Amino acid sequence: MGRETNIHSIRALEKQIEEGNGDPIKLKRTRNSLLNISTRVPPEILGYIFVWSIFRESGLALESPSNFSRLEEGSYNFLLVCHHWFEVAFRMPELWSFWGNVLQDWKKRHHRSRATPLDLVLRGPDDSGYDYDGFLDEPLRDALRSRARQDTIRRVHLMTYDYDLLTSVISSLTPDVEGGQNENIESIILVNEGPAAVDISNFFSRSHLSRLRLLDLGGDFWISSWDWLASRTTLLTSLSLDFDSANHHPPRPRLK
Repeated sequence: MGRETNIHSIRALEKQIEEGNGDPIKLKRTRNSLLNISTRVPPEILGYIFVWSIFRESGLALESPSNFSRLEEGSYNFLLVCHHWFEVAFRMPELWSFWGNVLQDWKKRHHRSRATPLDLVLRGPDDSGYDYDGFLDEPLRDALRSRARQDTIRRVHLMTYDYDLLTSVISSLTPDVEGGQNENIESIILVNEGPAAVDISNFFSRSHLSRLRLLDLGGDFWISSWDWLASRTTLLTSLSLDFDSANHHPPRPRLK
């Protein structure tokens, strides 16, 4: 469409909008698409520009956000620019494979990721209360359980001092039966910075983990048996275990 034809089309659409003819939302979207030069960029290229922008600005590694960097405030504001950008972004799986690394971001984005392979990252709160957002609410629990059942989690990287939060997330990811789920997890990093041991026995004894390549456990954890390690992690290439001495004993029941 030439520039002159484009201008005539825009004017015709604006006249229809002013006169109230037709669906105003559809008319405005069509007009905006003619005004928006980005519509001439192939959607796949525009989508990768969005991905590159988010991960670069946040200091994240696109292939693995294991450094626990947080998404910059307003990272997804481009979704509000126009309908075309929103549609392109919504069809870009890489944009939804990472919910952010704090609960506030999880709550905003968990419902958009659909079946995209998920890199589940949590950093905080630390012992100073940094970025504390309370607790894992029921919608998030359901989202995590659903992800575990669908086997669409690629990485689990969790670092926090909060016993209840860490326990709640791990419990939500734990299969109900042995060897039933979590086959597609490639990387697990768990760091418990708190003073109480977190029991991760069921998570590892019930998870399949046949594609696990990296396992890094640090802090205070309790595992009742290590029999699963050799039999289920045949692709494991990186192993780091840095436990506190307390992990040699099962965690004591916590008083509420």
